[in-house]
Amino acid sequence: ALREAVIELANKLLEKNPVVLRYAKIGFKRCRELTWEQGEDYLYAKTDQSNQRDPEKGRKEGLKQFLDDKTIKPGLQTYKRPK
Repeated sequence: ALREAVIELANKLLEKNPVVLRYAKIGFKRCRELTWEQGEDYLYAKTDQSNQRDPEKGRKEGLKQFLDDKTIKPGLQTYKRPK
């Protein structure tokens, strides 16, 4: 049961953008000890940084799939990453 749960979680994570996952993990770890305002500033900086460093341009692709293609629903699913 544990092995199947781990495989299921790993497959879900593989669907996500690896750059965004990395910066989200860093942000979560760092913001626990910051004030609300400091945490907000830090997370906005990490968001900008991840947008610049993302070779897949996931934000642009996600917006395209939502606004132009109408193939995803933000908050309910992730954008379709290239294989």
